[in-house]
Amino acid sequence: MSGHHHIHWPRVLGGAANAFAWPVEVGRATEPALRELLARFQARVSRFEPDSDTSRLNDAGGRPIDVGTELRETLAASRWAAELTGGIVDGLVATSLHRAGYAAGGHPPRIDVRTVARPADRLAQPAASTRPSLTVSGDIACVPAGERYDPGGVGKGLIADRALALLRDAGATSALVELSGDLVGFAEEHPWPVSVDPYDDGEPLAEIDLHEGAVATSAITRRAWIDGDGALQHHLRCPRSGEPVFGPWVAVTALAPTCLEAETRSKWAYLTADTAPLVHGGYTTGWDGGITAIGGIPA
Repeated sequence: MSGHHHIHWPRVLGGAANAFAWPVEVGRATEPALRELLARFQARVSRFEPDSDTSRLNDAGGRPIDVGTELRETLAASRWAAELTGGIVDGLVATSLHRAGYAAGGHPPRIDVRTVARPADRLAQPAASTRPSLTVSGDIACVPAGERYDPGGVGKGLIADRALALLRDAGATSALVELSGDLVGFAEEHPWPVSVDPYDDGEPLAEIDLHEGAVATSAITRRAWIDGDGALQHHLRCPRSGEPVFGPWVAVTALAPTCLEAETRSKWAYLTADTAPLVHGGYTTGWDGGITAIGGIPA
């Protein structure tokens, strides 16, 4: 990434954003617009911003409200993810996250899952068909009373794709956007070196040469904690029960043409303990730290 123009933004949906663009003059010229895009999505979509459209939607008690373009796009992405996965990837899991303490103040101190015993398997089931769903009509959106919406990884993937499109349209010939470890990019010549590092400890388990497309990881290695009853908690939840999901892996990495799709497929595979969603390839990381390549890509 040396030689590329680097743009850093400290917070977008709970994590930092970084963008790299070549030629340098294109990155410099596009930086104000990119920063404005990231700031808009953070201010209007993050559930951790008290005045965001998402927070207003969640606090509306089931009443329809006007929402802006950024949240409408994010809600549409969430509905697309739910349709693709048969309801497994569901934006209304914020209801259970909120109850578990993963709210505006974050969550209790993170625990290293390598220090705890593997819990009994508990896989995801689609939300009950009788549960009211998100509705969007024009500028109006509604979350059912008693439920809460979380843009989550789907929102991050959408924002990363929007940011990359901005750089491509501005004339970049090589660009990469990274949000909280998930990446999307393209390169006309030298590919981007991407590390698969689900523990975020600087010791990657695999390396990928990214020419075009996205890499996203859904993992319990970065957002796990022990609750007041001594149980392991994390943010990847079953939409039917609201409980954290446990299976054979602590992380799933998916490759896909877009970051939105990579985010959706990695979460889908983790929640169902099934590699079938990894149609573009990927990796699974087991409780023992071992990594397995899916779809013929190198480990």
